[in-house]
Amino acid sequence: MNLAGVSSDPLAAAFGEAPRRYVLEVSPAHASAAAAHFAAPGIACIDIGVLDGSGLLTDDAGELSVAAGDLVSVWRKPLDW
Repeated sequence: MNLAGVSSDPLAAAFGEAPRRYVLEVSPAHASAAAAHFAAPGIACIDIGVLDGSGLLTDDAGELSVAAGDLVSVWRKPLDW
């Protein structure tokens, strides 16, 4: 995962919420078309990484390594009331 274009702080880049920020999952076969679609009206779009079978979210700098299951639990916790 390359988050350098998002923030210098890897935790803020991966988990911070900000207006107009979305994470999209796009198959490699459609990545160029998706980037072109957003670039046409001037919407910034960066590739932050590739989902693999490791089960971990990591960054290229090696500063971040979190299990996907832990991320799901943290994301769902506010919804479990």
